Amino acid sequence: LNLGDESQIIELDDKEAMNEKMECANFDGNFKVLPIEKIEENNSQMIPIKSIKEITDMLDTTDDEKFKFPLCKVKASIVSINLNERSYYNGCPDCKKKIAENDTECQFCKKTFTNPASYYSLNIKLKDHSGEIYTDVLGAVGQKVIGMNCEEFKDIMMSGDEDKQKSLARQVESQTSWFVISPKINLYNDIKRKRFSIIRVNEVDSQKNAEYIIDSFMKMAQFN
Repeated sequence: LNLGDESQIIELDDKEAMNEKMECANFDGNFKVLPIEKIEENNSQMIPIKSIKEITDMLDTTDDEKFKFPLCKVKASIVSINLNERSYYNGCPDCKKKIAENDTECQFCKKTFTNPASYYSLNIKLKDHSGEIYTDVLGAVGQKVIGMNCEEFKDIMMSGDEDKQKSLARQVESQTSWFVISPKINLYNDIKRKRFSIIRVNEVDSQKNAEYIIDSFMKMAQFN
C-alpha cells in the first residue's frame, strides 16, 4: 500500500497495541456494510445541535462569503411557507439544472428528453425558542416537507384551487421537526446577507422530546 510522502509511523502504547492485535485476531474476513439509512442517521447524530440564534450569531463572525460554516441541527417549527408558481421549477431530468418549460435538451449537460422534470424550490420560515429565520428548501427535501412528489404539487399550484393550496399550507405549517441547516453568507453590492438551506429533515423522537423541551426552557431563561 503506497501512502505517498505524507505517510508516517504511529507508535501505540501497550494497551492500544493489544486492542489492535485483538481486533485483527477476531477479524473474520467479512466487512460490514451499513445501509445508507443508517449512515445518514449516524452522520446526522454527529451534527451539533444549535438554536436559531446561535446559528445566526455564527454568521456574524466573518464577512468572507467563501468561508464554509459547519452544518447545524435545530429543532424548530414551520410557521409560514410561500406556496406559488415559484415554489417549483422545471429542470433537466438528469442534472436537475433549471431549464425552460418547453425545452427538450439541457443546455448544461446536453442530455435530451421528452418532458422536463419538476423540482421543489421552497422558502419557509422556521421558529424556535430563540428566533426565526427564512430558509431555502430544494429537491427531495422539499418532497419530505410537503409530503408529496413535486409533480403532484405542481398540479395543485396550476389548478388554481385556492382551497387545496391553503389546506396544504396549513398542513405544512403545523410541522415541528429536526432540521439540518447549511448556513452561509452572500455579499451583494457590499451588503452582507445571511442564507440558510435545509438539507435534511428528521421527525421528532417522542421519547427524547421531553428532554429537549426542558433544555429549551433552560435556554429561554438565559435569553430573558
